[in-house]
Amino acid sequence: MIGRGNAATVLGRLGGEWSRPIATATFRRVLTTHHVFEAGSRLAWPAQTAPDDSDAVAGMLFSQRPLRLVGRDRGGEARAVFLHPRHPIQLSATAATGVMAVWLPWSSVREIEPAIRPATRLKTTSPLIRAAWSFLSSLLTEESDPTLYSDYLVERLLAEMVFGVLVETAPAPLPGPNDTTMIARARTLMLMNRSDPSFTVQAVSQALHLSLRQLQRVFAASGSSPAAELRMLRVDLASELIRDEDYAGLGLLDIALHAGFRNSSGMRRAFAAAGLSTPGKMRAETTHSR
Repeated sequence: MIGRGNAATVLGRLGGEWSRPIATATFRRVLTTHHVFEAGSRLAWPAQTAPDDSDAVAGMLFSQRPLRLVGRDRGGEARAVFLHPRHPIQLSATAATGVMAVWLPWSSVREIEPAIRPATRLKTTSPLIRAAWSFLSSLLTEESDPTLYSDYLVERLLAEMVFGVLVETAPAPLPGPNDTTMIARARTLMLMNRSDPSFTVQAVSQALHLSLRQLQRVFAASGSSPAAELRMLRVDLASELIRDEDYAGLGLLDIALHAGFRNSSGMRRAFAAAGLSTPGKMRAETTHSR
């Protein structure tokens, strides 16, 4: 079993070339690593054999130079590869290269499984893939002063980044009413920016090169709206912070600001629109249950 977010356990299980990263950073249950491989280096990804998926780990690799898939997938090359926890593969470096890796709980991206291959070679022209390298590089090279809250946000952001990359490169459509690539991209952008009170639906439409009306039509086809989606993502974040004892010291105004609301009354109205208890009542119920 590969333990969640534990550098020694993850890299020890992989062994070989993986066991000597030049940098690592852990954000709760998500581990990021930076490796340098020589030309011809062989990289093994073993299958995980736990009876359930509770501790299974998936991997996403972003490489400066192409990696070649050998064995069953012999001949395929890619600069980004998704590693499925149940399917072993062998990779080799076609040239000396740097590789950024994200190791995360399989449960955080498992819902996309019907739409992906066991070892997914990803296109290299995606804006998300290009952005992923820069983001991971900053996480692994720039000094920071992490907090429980920032670790939580980075964990969620990394998981959604991987999920977003998989969605836009999936060879088959995702099942369900919200299966359009555009909705998946919009939701990823919202999730990445929901804690910023100045981030709006207009910013989403601009990032996707759509008019606001076009974006609204895309969501209307699935029975929703971009404004409702963004508001609900903020409600979800606020609810998680209220219920998490690590953030019991935060006041409701602090939680509102951390979750992307401009004030506590805006958070309270959003909770009411979602049919939830008021934030104050939710906190009281959570405190009483501890």
